Parts: sequence; structure tokens; C-alpha cells
Amino acid sequence: MNLVEPLHYHASKHPEKIALVEKSGRHQKTLTYRELLNCVENTRNQLSLNGIGSKSRALVMQPIGIDFYVLLLACFSTGTTVVLIDPAVRSEVMTHACNSSQPDIFIGPAKAHLLKLKFSALGKVKQSFSTSTCSLFFKRIALSITSEKKPINPESLNPDHPALITFTSGSTGLPKAACRSHSFLIEQHHALSNALNHDENEVELITLPVFGLASLASGMTTVIADTDLKYPAKANSSRILQQCKQHQITRCAASPAFFKKLHTDQQFPPLKKIYTGGAPVFPALLKELKKHNPELNITTVYGSTEAEPISDQAYEETTPKQWELMSHGKGLLVGKPVPEIQLKIISLNNSSQATELNTGQIGEIIVTGAHVLKGYLKTETNTETKLSINQVTWHRTGDSGYLDESGYLWLTGRTSAILTNSKGEKLYPFCIESIVMSIPHVHSCAVIAFNNEIILCYSGFPKLKELKEKTQSSSIDQYIHVDKIPLDDRHNAKVNYPLLRKLLKNRIAPMLPEEAKALVNGAG
Repeated sequence: MNLVEPLHYHASKHPEKIALVEKSGRHQKTLTYRELLNCVENTRNQLSLNGIGSKSRALVMQPIGIDFYVLLLACFSTGTTVVLIDPAVRSEVMTHACNSSQPDIFIGPAKAHLLKLKFSALGKVKQSFSTSTCSLFFKRIALSITSEKKPINPESLNPDHPALITFTSGSTGLPKAACRSHSFLIEQHHALSNALNHDENEVELITLPVFGLASLASGMTTVIADTDLKYPAKANSSRILQQCKQHQITRCAASPAFFKKLHTDQQFPPLKKIYTGGAPVFPALLKELKKHNPELNITTVYGSTEAEPISDQAYEETTPKQWELMSHGKGLLVGKPVPEIQLKIISLNNSSQATELNTGQIGEIIVTGAHVLKGYLKTETNTETKLSINQVTWHRTGDSGYLDESGYLWLTGRTSAILTNSKGEKLYPFCIESIVMSIPHVHSCAVIAFNNEIILCYSGFPKLKELKEKTQSSSIDQYIHVDKIPLDDRHNAKVNYPLLRKLLKNRIAPMLPEEAKALVNGAG
């Protein structure tokens, strides 16, 4: 088994079909499926000649582009395990990630090697290779040269052979190392292909790098978004629009922040289908996108690093009653679980035994299936997010929610963000925030416990009276207007609670009591 096998199939089936398109500034690069396979084969030969193979673990720091996919696929073809670490992380996170994954090979362009001056952990990797044209200090791996030799079959591997190591966001501590095997990624591809309705006749705009592998495996033409993919909320809308028109792009999967940016800039491309998730997707954004793009098919996809996808919900299949429930604080609808996954809602007692809850009861969402990660590289971290029920490993998502009587899944927020009011009642963030986001002129919001009070932070310019009236049953103690809700770095859409608490501390703590009271009631 090897997950590069679909590339050989598509290169044989339609060799002259465009596989990848990359554009940066005025320069554009394209590869057909035949050319992509040839580049992968040449890179694979270079890796093999340098002793890099199934026993190697390569830290790849190649910028997202065609060369990135060539290198990734070449590594997979040889059986080399690829490690991906965000170069923008803090020093302690980089050290932790390197210690967890233990790469013995470092591959990247000259700029990536300069990171060794910043991160001492990178300098400890045994062997280094450069992908830059000029390489003075390291052996070079040339990624853009096609092979003259006949392609050979990819290395035949055990299904459980590790293919890719990535890291969780680390929003609740140091990131966990998630290791996906070849069989896992193949199963994930099948689940994603079904949930996202992959069609080889379509052209897809890619903003999520790992999703590009699924697109290529489905035989689609994949166009890499001409923007900085690390910051979806700052997408270059005009360049994206130009790309979509030039290449007749029909579909895109991206974070809600990406689509919101395109819409706000009034540069939304003529797409036929979009798939969005990775962060809370509020009804107001979906309705706004549909209003201005009536022919657009919108699907919300729920998943995580450890399980992607979990469920999906098509806009057109959402009933008026479901829209009403979301705007009245019943949570966020994310559809029915995909067929490839099993899902339960549980409550944990003091002995840490899982108790499955009934329909309509809110608890933690747990999942299992062939494309659900069974554990992390550091097995001691498994106790935090893994459960064994009747000898089956289940993944704890850390999300709270419930299943309704029709089998639809509703999200109510992170379990770590659940609040308790003065009466001892539980308050669920998404239930409150979905109400607030339905109010005109609210840009973003977050509910949080601070100084023993339930505080609603919001940006935008809603009428404070309407805001209080709509949330009067939500036990909000104070309302604070902020210029911007701090968000996560990965999707620019999840609330960064530590930063939000720091913001509140800096704004409220130094004030005199009367000044603080005026601020938290909306006067500031």
C-alpha cells in the first residue's frame, strides 16, 4: 500500500490534464499529471540516492506551492515519513515539536535553513538538504526537474506505516503530534471525497495544504490560492478573484474567515460550490454569502486534526425551523455524521467512565472510525483525548454538543469554554454567540468568564439595547465593546481565550470602579 498510487493512476488515465497550478505575482507555473509524476519520480530518485527512505523521518519546510507537493509525494513514494511544523511558532513549541517527532532529515529552501539561527532544535537534525537553486552549504534536492526514466511503482508499505506527522493547534497547551499512516490518509481521502463531493471534472482552489492531497487523489485540477495561506482572514481578494476567473475554478474549501474576507472586499469569485469549517460557522455569514451569490452551493463541514470530516450540512437542506433554532440560541447545526464515522454524546463521571447521553442532552462529542486518529506519538497525551469503550478507541473532540431527534449534530462550544452563572446553571458559548451574531452590525463576539462575571465581548456597532434584549435570558453580567476579538492563528476564526483575558485585564483592571462600570456596560 502507498498513498501515491492514485497519482500513477491519474497520470496514466489523463496524462495531459492539468494537475497543479501555482501563481505568485506575475509568475505562473503549471504541471500536468504526467509532468507531476515525472517530477515526483526524479525527486524520489534523489532521495533514494541520499539514503532517504522508509526508515527516514523528514522535516519538510517547503513553502506551499507545486514544489511542496512534489517533495511531499516523493517522500511518500519512498516511504519517508514527513513532518510538518509551522515555522511561525514560538521557540519552546518548535523545540517540543522536534523532540516529539524526532526528524533525522531537514529539507527546505535556503530561507528555511536560516531558521536554524532562531531555533536551536532545527540545528540538531542530523542531515540537511536544500531545495534552492544555489546551495552552498547543503546537498541539493532539485524539485522541478522531470525524470527521463519510466516511472516505477511506489514503495509497497505496511498499511500502518507512518506517512505524515502534523501538530494540533495547541490552544490548550503544547501541541500534540498527530501521526497519520498511509491507510489512514487513504481512508480520510475517501471520507473527504464523499463529504465534499469530489468530481475529477472540476477545478478546485486550495487554501488548506493537506486538502490538496485529497484533490489530487481525486484527479481534479488543483489551483493553489495566490495569497498567504497562513492568514486566511487577510486573503488577497483581487488576486483570488483573478485566479478563479482565469482558471474557471468551480469549488473551494476554506475557513469562514477566508470567505468572509472575499465577501467584505466585494471580490467574491463566481464559484459553484464552497465548503467551510475548521472554526464556528455562524448562520449570518452563510445567509450573507447566499444572498449575494444565489447560485452558490454552500456546505458546512465539521472536523478536527484528529478526525476530518465528522459531519457536514448543506445550506439548501437546512430547514426554516433549523435556522430559527440557531438564531434563538440552540447551538450551531453541523449536519448528520458522515457514514464513515461513529459518534456519541457522553458525560464523564468522577471515575472517568463514559456515559452515553440521550437525544437532546448536551455532552462531549466523541468519535471513532478508520479516519479517526487512535493516538498520538507521545502516548502519555492519549489519556487526555482518548477513551476505550468495549475495546474500541474513541477520540474526545473537546467539543460540546447534542444530537437532535432526527440525528442532526449541534455544536454548543468547547468543553473548556463552558460557563456557569451565579445560579449554578451551565452556559454554552455557541448558544449565546449564535444569538449575538444574528443581530445586525455585529462583526464578532465572544462570551467569557472574567472576575467572577459572565462578560460578552463584541465588535461592530449594534444597538446596545437590542443586544441586551436578545440576550436577556443568557445571564450576561456585563457587555464590553472591543475593536477586535482576538482569534487563533490557524483559521483566524476561533476565539483565543488567553489573549481575550489579557485584553480584558489590561482594559479593566487599571480603571477606577466607576470607569470600569461605565466601560463594561457599553459606554466605552
